[in-house]
Amino acid sequence: MEEYDILIVNGYVVDGTGRPMFKANVAIKAPFIEAVGPEVKGDAKLVIDAKGLIVCPGFIDVHSHADKTLPIFPTADGYVMQGVTTTIGGNCGNTIAPIRKYWPPNMFWDLDLLNEVRPYKYGLDELIPFEEMRKKVKEVYGVDINWHTFAEFLDWLERNRISVNHVPLVGHNTIRAQVMGLEKREPKPEELKEMKELIREAMEAGALGMSSGLDYVPGCYAKTEELVELVKVVKEYGGFYFTHWRSIRRDEVTIRDKLAGIKEALEIGRRAGVKVELSHLTSGFTIFPRPSPELERASAEATLEVIDEAIKGGVDVYFDIIPNTTGGTLTFRYLASILAPWLRELGSREALSRALRMKDFRDEIKKAILEGKVLFLHPSVNPYWSEELEVVGHKEDKYKGKTIAEIAREEGKDPIDALFDILASDPNTIIYEKVERGEEEIKTFLRHERCMIGLDTYSFSLYWEMKGPPHYLPHPNTYGAVPRLIRKYVREEKVLSLEEAIRRLTSMPARRFMIDRRGVIEPGAYADIVIFDYNTISEVIDKEEPRRPPKGIHYVIVNGVLVVEKGRHTGAKPGKVIRFRRARGERP
Repeated sequence: MEEYDILIVNGYVVDGTGRPMFKANVAIKAPFIEAVGPEVKGDAKLVIDAKGLIVCPGFIDVHSHADKTLPIFPTADGYVMQGVTTTIGGNCGNTIAPIRKYWPPNMFWDLDLLNEVRPYKYGLDELIPFEEMRKKVKEVYGVDINWHTFAEFLDWLERNRISVNHVPLVGHNTIRAQVMGLEKREPKPEELKEMKELIREAMEAGALGMSSGLDYVPGCYAKTEELVELVKVVKEYGGFYFTHWRSIRRDEVTIRDKLAGIKEALEIGRRAGVKVELSHLTSGFTIFPRPSPELERASAEATLEVIDEAIKGGVDVYFDIIPNTTGGTLTFRYLASILAPWLRELGSREALSRALRMKDFRDEIKKAILEGKVLFLHPSVNPYWSEELEVVGHKEDKYKGKTIAEIAREEGKDPIDALFDILASDPNTIIYEKVERGEEEIKTFLRHERCMIGLDTYSFSLYWEMKGPPHYLPHPNTYGAVPRLIRKYVREEKVLSLEEAIRRLTSMPARRFMIDRRGVIEPGAYADIVIFDYNTISEVIDKEEPRRPPKGIHYVIVNGVLVVEKGRHTGAKPGKVIRFRRARGERP
């Protein structure tokens, strides 16, 4: 009988602690690491020769939306194939539990299904009854979403099995919607009490804390006092407040006052005494025209000064960043998707293209944009939109490889008119979202000692796409965010050492969020392990097809079970739901 399940030999171990790499063998008896060292030998069911490769702990994504789609894509291909073995999900205030009468808002992957159940143009101004969406999801995906409480959701995940470990958060938007609907007012005392009870139920079930998404309905209607009162419940359990802080301010069309949103998050932490995670941190300053690298760096440093001052004042806060310039979650494929309200109304890209030949139709769209009905195109909310969209597919070669802004300048047009003309000439124009923020900002944040990494994406397969408007695809982060981090900011630009980058991805979040016995390679730790080639690890950049697995990741092990072998998913689902039990003195 074999002594071990897996024996990894001849690898260079980066153990997650930040100390220099060392050559060693790693022996695994699922779910734990049994031994680490150059002298470790023995019989094993599987021997992996890691000669010339890095052996490190599995990566922990501290800002995930996996919870929304793990029931549909339990193998989490995009995550495990880039080495992510643990997700902290339920961010931005939007979670798929608890569910009472209504389908939770802001799932986003479900926009085409929502439009089938309740056709809409600009946006739904109502919540959909849960049973209607339950039926539609089962019809399209074959999955019965039959839970109501937070505990029932976690039990469902455990019964049905997943390929990654999942650490759950409960979402403020979801809770507020179930109690208050889409009301814009402050909660009544009995409503506040009911929301607190739902948070307490989630914390008892094992939630790590509560998340907020203050740029989304209905969370954007919550005042600071409401959030302070709710996270006091989280504080009782020693949990965390993860926040997508206010930046867009959907309840008013205005220039983004992002720094005020960061300060509000810090104030909530101070007043409630709760530990804070600032989600997908960006500069607190909106600068137009687009800043130089030097100004990017200065604005990031000024943002960090505000955070550092709060830390000195006693606020227990860390933050995470997305390791690329284009954000996360979902991405557009077609230029027509930018005009999603009219795409939904007219039913096809071809019909939209024909309508854009009419001046009065164009005027209608322009009026709607200025009224704040399409914030992506609003000049105050998103002044850079035309610089961020590159045409990569069009029947006229003269447009390919150019941004909307470049085309507008060449043709002497306003960017919105250039967009209309491009679509009028080719309804199937394909775009690539090019830039959202600068590299200097990312590098400045990465150097801060409290910075961790969040992918801001979903659990998807290699094949998912939204069938109806707005025809979203998974963002490239879904498959290559961590490889990009290591390629660009470690191997090429040396912003971080490899050992420090791995620590930020592993033991640092594990210790911060009390995810016990994970994030390190040592005897007794859970065997979540990634084996990769440091010289070749990279995302795959394909401007027309983001669903591309990365290069350089050879093996991924979750709880002692091989999930990725030679770059391919094995189909194994050994992931665990990691329930937070700290308040009761239990090990997570």
